[in-house]
Amino acid sequence: KGAAHLRSDSYKLPWLVYHSVDVILFLLTAAAAVLLMIGLLVSFCFRRCWKRKDKSD
Repeated sequence: KGAAHLRSDSYKLPWLVYHSVDVILFLLTAAAAVLLMIGLLVSFCFRRCWKRKDKSD
């Protein structure tokens, strides 16, 4: 197909590598882990600060 010497080698790459699927999955997993940790921290702080205090007679 015309000027083969000008053609990029990216057409030889597999689909997963070309679209960086492994990097995208890693970033999504890292973001989910961070969101989970923030959620757990907020939940812990909420339970700790607004814990019902029992009255002792």
